[in-house]
Amino acid sequence: MSEIRRSKTKPTHWSIPLTAPAFTPLQEQQERNELSHEDREYLRNELYGTEVPLNVSEDEEEELIRQFDECVKKLCNGSIEQTPRSEYCDTRAYLEALEVCPDIVNQETYPIMFLRATNYDVEAAASRLMAHWKVRKDIFGERAFLPITLNGAMKEDLDEVKRGFMTVLPEDEHGRPVVLLDRVGSTCSSTYQRASYLRTLWYMFHCVAVQPKYQKTGYVFLLNLIDWEPHKCNDRIGAKMCFVIIRECVPMKLKAYHATYGSKQTPVKIVEPHIRQMQGRDIRLHLVHHYGTHEDNLKSLEKFGLHKKDLPECVGGDFGLEEHMRWLEEQHEVEKLWPGRHSDTR
Repeated sequence: MSEIRRSKTKPTHWSIPLTAPAFTPLQEQQERNELSHEDREYLRNELYGTEVPLNVSEDEEEELIRQFDECVKKLCNGSIEQTPRSEYCDTRAYLEALEVCPDIVNQETYPIMFLRATNYDVEAAASRLMAHWKVRKDIFGERAFLPITLNGAMKEDLDEVKRGFMTVLPEDEHGRPVVLLDRVGSTCSSTYQRASYLRTLWYMFHCVAVQPKYQKTGYVFLLNLIDWEPHKCNDRIGAKMCFVIIRECVPMKLKAYHATYGSKQTPVKIVEPHIRQMQGRDIRLHLVHHYGTHEDNLKSLEKFGLHKKDLPECVGGDFGLEEHMRWLEEQHEVEKLWPGRHSDTR
C-alpha cells in the first residue's frame, strides 16, 4: 500500500480498462432477491432506523470478549483453522502496535468495539481488528502508532480536516451518527492528496467509533456525488480504499449508506458497475440512491430520518463550514482528555 502514502498530487483521470471487474444492475437485483424475507426486513429496519438492537448482557459480553481474545491469539500464532473473514486480515501491524503502543491498542481498538460492529461474530470481529491495524499502518505509516487525535496522528493533516468536505454531522432522528464525505469537494481540488484524504476520513470514523453509544446504534454514511465528474476528478485507488475502510476496518456497524446525485443521467453511471464491484456486498445492500434537485434529495433523505437542518450545504442542508469548525473545536476539547476519554473499554 505504499502508493497510498506516496500520492502527493492530484490523481490522474479515472481510468478503468474494459476488462476491469464490474457488478451489473442485474447482478445487484439478483443479490437482493436471494435475501430471505427475514433478512430483507432486517435490512429495511436498519435503513429506516427501526431495528430492534441486540440484547446482550454484560455477562454475555464478557464471555464473548474472552472468546475474542482467544481467537486473536490463534490468528497471531497461525493456529486458527478457518480462513480469515477479510483479505486484509494481516497480523503484522497489530503485533507491531502491541509492541510500540500497547496503551493505544487498548484505548482505541478494544475488543467490544469490534464485537458490536460484527453483531458479536467473534471470528469476524478478530479478523476486523487485524484488518483495522493493517490498513491504519498502510494509511498513516509510522504515525499509525500515535493516538488518532488532531494533535497526534492527524497533526500534519489539519488543512484537509478543516476544509469540511469530510465531517461528522448531527445525529439522525434515530440517534445514529452521520459521517459525511463530499467527494465533489474533496477529490476535485487541485490540492488533493490521497493519503491525507484517507487519513481524514479515517479520523471522522474514529471520532464516532470510540463512543460506546454509537458502537451500539451503528452509523449512517452520506456520500455527495452531485455534479461529480468521474473523468475529471476521481482517484480510483483512493475510492477503493474508502470502501475498504468502511467494509473491513471501521469498528462500528454500517446501517445505511446514502448517495446523492443531481440527475439520474449523471456521468457516474458510466463507472457505476465498477464502483459496485469495489463496494462489496454489505455496502451494496445498505446503499440508497437519491436523485434530483436539492429539494428532491432533501425530501428523499427525510424519509430516513435525515433532516435539512442537520444535512450539509452540498446537498441543500443548513450544516456548513461554520458548523464544522464548531464541531472541530468541541472535538479538540474532548481529545485533551486522551487517553482516558473512552468510558467503556471492556
